[in-house]
Amino acid sequence: MRSSHGYGPYRGRHKLSRILKGIIVILTVVLVLTMAAYFLLKPYMEYTEDGISIHLPLSGSGGTAAQTASETGADSGASEADSGVSQAEDPQENGETDDVTTVVSEASPAEGGALHGITLSLDSITDGSADQQLESAGANAVIFDMKADSGALGFSYTSSLASTADVSSSVTDINAAITQFNQEDYYTIARVSCFRDDAVASANSKLAITTTSGSRWTDAGGLRWLSPYYEQTQTYLVNLCVELADMGFDEILLDHCAYPTDGSLSKIKTGKTYQSSTFGILLDTFYSQVKSAVADTQVKVSLVTDVQTLTSGENSDSGQTAALLAAYADRIYVEGDTDSLSTYADTLASAGMSDGDSRLVLLSDSPLEHSELSWAVLSDS
Repeated sequence: MRSSHGYGPYRGRHKLSRILKGIIVILTVVLVLTMAAYFLLKPYMEYTEDGISIHLPLSGSGGTAAQTASETGADSGASEADSGVSQAEDPQENGETDDVTTVVSEASPAEGGALHGITLSLDSITDGSADQQLESAGANAVIFDMKADSGALGFSYTSSLASTADVSSSVTDINAAITQFNQEDYYTIARVSCFRDDAVASANSKLAITTTSGSRWTDAGGLRWLSPYYEQTQTYLVNLCVELADMGFDEILLDHCAYPTDGSLSKIKTGKTYQSSTFGILLDTFYSQVKSAVADTQVKVSLVTDVQTLTSGENSDSGQTAALLAAYADRIYVEGDTDSLSTYADTLASAGMSDGDSRLVLLSDSPLEHSELSWAVLSDS
């Protein structure tokens, strides 16, 4: 047998070894649990300037709860934006006492609110300048000259009178462009110069107001007029209004929609086509036809009048009366003054229009500062 030379086997470190192994096992378990916790909590961790914040899911809820005081309202807003969910909170429920500002938008002209209209060229439809021009003027309505005093039309229209006078627009696809614009978020008004029509009156002398010498009469501005007496004249204008209503305008503004009041009226040839006793009857027929023709649409029909009609109730030169305005006008445009608005409203009330004050629109050379009043700027066409 082999000799150990007096030395037995060394057994003094067996206990220490077992302790070290136990510690290693414990550390290994802790490390594994730590790593597992890290990966499990990683989706809920947020790194901020103050350290790491953890947002754990709420029990029984699909929302999140802030676990640290470092979160702000901006963090909450960002979380809502990221999740695509917007949650409105009631300040009183959260115990907040901050003042809450309520923004109330003004009613649009379509809803009966004050009308602030400016005339724009049809170019604004295609060049995209309408928004900027409306904002600069403080306006909420766009007025387009769809039939100018000259007789020129702002759209393409086929009729014998328009063709003879060559007044239809030649702009390619202009009707489609106008129709598209009217479908956008604008309140649009089509101005129609009715009987003041230099081109058609020049091309059709039998429809024109004439002088005692037989020539076509001209007003103070040198323009000729169509006579309201003729059915062909009224039919031409009514059909124009129907076309404009079909193009989607919110309002049709009939200007020069009565007999002329300026110029040498004494030179006009009198007779069956021009006698003051029939003025009101002929205008009543015309207004009635326009209203009936567009009754199936949502378009408003408005009339331009004068101060005399709104103060005395009638104008024998034009044939207009407050009763006609009350019967047919959705809005009444007048080149008057703000101090007389109550007088105008009283005249209309006497004629049967109880809400005349809300239907009056002041014509002005430039935008007015009175936001509570309705005003409009027409072009010199």
